[in-house]
This record gives sequence, structure tokens and C-alpha cells, in this order.
Amino acid sequence: MAAPNGARTYRERFELLKTVQEQKNDLIEELVREVERLDRELQRANSDNERELESSRLWHSRFSTIKDDAHKKQAEMDRNPFILVLIDGDGMIFEDRFLQKAEEGGKEAAGLLSFSLREFVQREMPLLSHDIKIVVRIYANTKGLARACALAGVVGSPITVEQFARGFTQSQPLFDFVDTGEGKERADYKLKELFQLHLNDCHCRHIYLGASHDNGYARPLETLLSDDRAAASRVTLIEGPPFAAELAQLTAKLNVINFPDLFRREKIPTILKTSTQPFVSSPLPSYAATAATFVPASASPAVRTTRSTSPHSATTTAGSTRAAYPTTSVILLNSKDQRIDPPLKVDQRDVQFLKPKKLCNNFHLLGDCSNYICNYNHDMKLNEKQFMALRYIARLAPCVAGLSCDDFDCISGHRCLNSPCTFVQCRFSNEMHHVDMVVAKRINIDDYYT
Repeated sequence: MAAPNGARTYRERFELLKTVQEQKNDLIEELVREVERLDRELQRANSDNERELESSRLWHSRFSTIKDDAHKKQAEMDRNPFILVLIDGDGMIFEDRFLQKAEEGGKEAAGLLSFSLREFVQREMPLLSHDIKIVVRIYANTKGLARACALAGVVGSPITVEQFARGFTQSQPLFDFVDTGEGKERADYKLKELFQLHLNDCHCRHIYLGASHDNGYARPLETLLSDDRAAASRVTLIEGPPFAAELAQLTAKLNVINFPDLFRREKIPTILKTSTQPFVSSPLPSYAATAATFVPASASPAVRTTRSTSPHSATTTAGSTRAAYPTTSVILLNSKDQRIDPPLKVDQRDVQFLKPKKLCNNFHLLGDCSNYICNYNHDMKLNEKQFMALRYIARLAPCVAGLSCDDFDCISGHRCLNSPCTFVQCRFSNEMHHVDMVVAKRINIDDYYT
């Protein structure tokens, strides 16, 4: 029996509705999955955003810290700025009028240098503070310079130059006149190292280099000009004596200044003036000549020595037989570069006579005693033979520098004088016995000051 049309129609309509319902469910399921997907992406985006926000906060914090640190560093860099003045005092020598005033002249020279520099800085570098600190370092072989000035007749006594250096140092807290001791290029070495050290120092705004006499400074300046022109712009050369040939070629590329009222234009001559100067210095013509005699410059009985105020120093006037001058202008070396003490002609009776007198060796032999509380005798007047005897006595004490001593003023012994020596309680080291006395080399004072 066939199904009625109505029932079939209901079935078809039902099947159709089922299909629609399934499509609707499928759509809802798809929508749910899409919502879930979008929700997951949203969560990831939110998580990423949180991380970005956290990173942003972190970098902002770091930036603030770096900015604060930069401000602090800049403040530190701006704190205590200074100008550095480096002077090779072996060749850049102050005018005679300052040297001759001794300690007071040193103070005057320092004051004029400070004033001239500040005036120049205010005029040429207006961006720098008007009260910027000025640091001055002068390096020189003070004793050698003093000797050279005395030989040339610039000053009456070597001690005057040493007093000048002391006055210069005492004048201002950042001014120093430093004694490098005997030896060639010791001042050069220190100046070059200080120059390199401060070249990139953020506190050092400018460097003034006073060494116009010495070609040795040309190499570091040439390197600076080729490697760092910006740093080179912070360097100014001070002209004293005319620029040495190699330095003169660099003056077109560097700043140059001169202080004609402060520094000598000429080098100190090394030839002794034929005047009433009480000092002599002449290269030893031979070892034999050196060994034979050493005649004090004041050997004439018409010369007399008196003491000045403490610290003790000697001035030479009519009636003395003692020279207020170093023992030699030449250092003798053997083939091992060991120092040789030329033999002295002395009378042992003079030696025995002087030993109990407790004379001050520095005062009587070098013309100066810097010990304010020295208890040794400064008053006794020595004749020529006694002077030589005291030199012999001074050599009985070993030099602390030993056989490598290069001090022209050294009065101590560099070899044991006992022959033979029993070595019992001998103050001289083993190497200072049986020293080879054959002269192989002479070091002249002119090698240090030319």
C-alpha cells in the first residue's frame, strides 16, 4: 500500500530540516573553532604585548640610567679641568735675571709664567674657564744646569740655580721644578711619557710643550699629527731657543707661542768666561793629566771663602784657597763602563790632620750644605793641599751608586783605596776592589749641556 503523499512530504521536509540543522551545527562548530583560534591569537598578542611593554619599561629604565650615568660622567669630565705645561729645563732655560735672584727669582718666574698663560688662554681659548688650573712640570738635571750656568758666568754659584728651582716649586701648589739627576735624556724620557699620558686625559684641556731646542720631540709629534689631528689641536709648542730643524718643520701644523720675557733665546754656553768667576771646567786632556793634579779655581791666596745663611753655602771672596765648585767636568770609565776615580796627589800628613776636624765634605768640596742641622765644621779655611786631602778623605766613603755612578758632583769613592785590602769590615763592595783603572771612555759635561 503506497504511503500517502502527506507522509512523504513530511519525511522529505524532515530530512531537509535535518540537513539544515547539520549545516547550522557545522557553521556553529566552525564559528566556535574560529573564536577559539582568535582567542588564542589574542592571548599570544597580549602576551607579546606584555613582553614588549616589559622590554620597553626595561629599556626605558636602562636608558634613564645610562643618561644619568652620562650626565655624571660629563660632570666628572668637567670637574677639575687643567692645562698642562711640560718644559725640558735642560734647554728651555729662564732668563738670567730670574736665575740670578735665586729663590726669589724662581717665584717671580713662576708668577709671570702663570700670568702669561692665563692671559693667552683667555684670549685664544675663551671657552675655557678663566680660573682653569695650570699644572707646570719642569724636568732638568738641576746640578748639571747649575754647573753650566756657573761656568758661563750666568750666576755666581751653582747653588743659586738650585735655589731658583726651589723657589719656583714653592711658589704655586701645581708648579714643580723636578731634578732628574745626572744622565742624558732623563728629562726627555719623563716629558715624553707625561705628554702621552695626558694627551687623551679628558681633564687635560691643553698641553703646552716647551722643548724647542731638542729634535727628539719631533717623532712623537709627527706620530700625533698623522694619527690624531684632533688631539694635535690641543698641543701648543713653546718657543725658547730657536726650534731645532725637525721641530721647525712641524710649526706650520701646530700652535706656537713664545714668552720672550721668560725664557732665554740662546743656549747656555759651555765655555768658561775669563773673569773673576771662581769656577773652572775643562775636558781632561789625558788620564795622566787628570791623575796628576786638580787645582781649585780659587787656588790663588788672594781668594777667601765665607759662609752664608743656613742652609750652608759658600761664596768666594778675596783670601781663600778653596773652590766652591764640583770636582770634575769629566767622568772616566773603563772598558766595563765602570767609573774610575783618578788618583789624587795628597800628603798623608794633611789627611791625618784633617780627619779629626770633622769637616763638612759637601760644604768645603761642593760649596753647599743643604743640611739645616749639619754638625760638621763649615768654618775652617783650606789651602790647596788640604782641599785635595779632603777630597781623598771623602773618597774613603763608598758611593751608594757604586761603579755605575754618573753624577759629576759625586765626591764619594768608587773603589777601595786600601792596597792590599783585607776585606775585614771594608765598606766597599767586592766589585769596588781591584777596579780596572785603564780609561776607555770619557763622558764630558758638554755631552749633557750643549
